Amino acid sequence: MNAVISMCHFCELHGPSVVFSTQAFHEHDGRLPGLEQGRPHKNFYGKEECLKASPTTSNTCEACQSLTSKPYGYISNDHDSRVSYLSTQYPTIGEVAALVRQACIRSLSCEVTPGREGPLYFGDKLRGHVLSHTFSLKDAQARGFQRWFSIIVLMKDKYFLLNSWPFLVDNITTIITELQERANKAHEEEQLACPQRAFRLLTVTSPDDSFLKKKTPNKSSRPIAQLTADELVFPRLHLWFTWILRAGSTRMVEYVAEGLPTMNVSLDWEQQEG
Repeated sequence: MNAVISMCHFCELHGPSVVFSTQAFHEHDGRLPGLEQGRPHKNFYGKEECLKASPTTSNTCEACQSLTSKPYGYISNDHDSRVSYLSTQYPTIGEVAALVRQACIRSLSCEVTPGREGPLYFGDKLRGHVLSHTFSLKDAQARGFQRWFSIIVLMKDKYFLLNSWPFLVDNITTIITELQERANKAHEEEQLACPQRAFRLLTVTSPDDSFLKKKTPNKSSRPIAQLTADELVFPRLHLWFTWILRAGSTRMVEYVAEGLPTMNVSLDWEQQEG
């Protein structure tokens, strides 16, 4: 699937920010994959300039960053199809990174669904077409005790995106559900250790709350690894996003149709979708 999948976060200090992105890079040597036996495997099938350190922004905090200890990201290779799946914080191609940044801002600000959570579509020919699924994770130290995130799928082909809607929404919902379950469990454990509602009341009414602050220091913004109590959350996201891109590319194949579709073709399509 020729798309970019990204995790975005609304930071209380810096606003919408891209936290994690995965995209596919195909080998471009003029030869079709699978036609030649014995071709050597590569560590990366894209162009060399695409494999570079993800750009960083100085105006960020801990919650806006993801791969600080692994600046070159994660790579998974499909040697049969000769495709590499690269995960970095931002897409390594400047033009793509700008489009993802714009989609991130829209998905967490002006483009919202009733109730704020759920999938929606927006986009155009210039800025790409986007499926955005907004969701929240519980955080005992946040305003309203929750933080807002979104998973966005950006691609140039509007019809491919819309035809893949059920597949993408089902799998993205599965990812979000697991993240929320982990965050709920971590939230419950924190509340048992120190109920935040009682703590905030004490910090307002108590003339000397230094002891309480030292005991449970609050952070205005915490990374998703802390919210879910999962240090492997980004490797998991890499595997999830890679699977979606790979499965999405094999799920629908584009070909030239001669004439109008017959009734048998229509029935086959309905059975596949059902």
